Amino acid sequence: MPEPTWYHEELTNIAAKVERAAAERPDSQIIIVTLSPVVWPMRASDRDKIVARLIRANVFFSPLIRDAGNGSVKMKHVPGKYPLPPRPIFDAIGRLVGADIYAPGHIAEQTGGEATAVHRPEDYGAAVEKLIAGLAARYNLGFTLKEDERDDGHMHKLEVKVKARDSSGKERKLVVKARRGYYMKIQEPPAAK
Repeated sequence: MPEPTWYHEELTNIAAKVERAAAERPDSQIIIVTLSPVVWPMRASDRDKIVARLIRANVFFSPLIRDAGNGSVKMKHVPGKYPLPPRPIFDAIGRLVGADIYAPGHIAEQTGGEATAVHRPEDYGAAVEKLIAGLAARYNLGFTLKEDERDDGHMHKLEVKVKARDSSGKERKLVVKARRGYYMKIQEPPAAK
């Protein structure tokens, strides 16, 4: 694959690899863990295409996101470095130009993955341990569709809600991490007789 220049190119390469892996091992759950900067703009349309490919391949995207707490930006024609503006300003700029400035977190949310912030190099090991522990503590739910349902090419919304009570009857708070939808497997139309 060509060497990526932009973040969406890197994710496109990753999507192609996991699609092949998912086809070879259809009963496996693939989890992508990347190291991503917190601010990495990409066109919303490119982001959504990648999300669709990852959801179709049954993949969780769980990036380790480098914290931009001390981040700075350098502008092309202005000398020096400047602190990153607050997130609402970046979000507004992104919406104006049709880009998602925080694409890694959005992709994680859409695929049911978990974005984890890391602040220093020493935090990477703990972040990976937390990610693995979270995956081990998950319940996997599945469902089947009617045999006559065909792929319409659209994502179908999926919402998972959970209520649980402890032994004393008190309602517990649970975190639900689930992909935001699903695509039906592409099926060949029945052959004409």
